[in-house]
Amino acid sequence: MRTNHEDLIAKVMSSVGGLPAFRIEELLDYIEFQKNREEKTEDPILKVAGVLSGEPISSKEIDEELYLSHSRI
Repeated sequence: MRTNHEDLIAKVMSSVGGLPAFRIEELLDYIEFQKNREEKTEDPILKVAGVLSGEPISSKEIDEELYLSHSRI
C-alpha cells in the first residue's frame, strides 16, 4: 500500500524532531539537492535548439564546408 503525500510529510516531521541541528541542516541540503535535480531533467537538446535554426543542409554539404573550404587556403 502506498502512503499518500500528507502521511509522508507527517512521518518526516516526526522523524526530524529527534535529530540534532547539524543533521537537520544536512537533511535540508539534501532536499534542496533533490529539488534542483528534478528541475534539471530538461532535455539537453532543448538548450541548443535555437542555435540549430536556419536552413537544413546535407551531410555532403557539411563535409564540403569543413574539408574543401580549408583545402583551398
